[in-house]
Amino acid sequence: MLARPAASLVVALALSLGSAAQVGCKPGSGGTANVALTTVELDVQGMHCDGCVQAITDKVLKVKGVTSCSLTLEGHTAVITTSSPDATAEIETAITKLGYTVGRKEGRRADGPPD
Repeated sequence: MLARPAASLVVALALSLGSAAQVGCKPGSGGTANVALTTVELDVQGMHCDGCVQAITDKVLKVKGVTSCSLTLEGHTAVITTSSPDATAEIETAITKLGYTVGRKEGRRADGPPD
């Protein structure tokens, strides 16, 4: 008999529901009570190979609150899901410190739907 699902399963379920998903925990369960997920879409210039993609992915996944990171080499796009709406600046800094140029995707806010 399962008392409650593992936290990673709950987060995975929330990710499959989309960026506006809410993850709820019962009061006193020791979990976080409503975690809103935010999707950040960035333009990343300077990537030349799969090694670049892996280096950025590894660095971004270390930023507190980041739950997923997907990059496309051809599109120069990073799509990052985070439980911390304030993580965008830290994500951009982490990528820039690796030597890449980072910008917001045209026509999109980093914290939500198209403008």
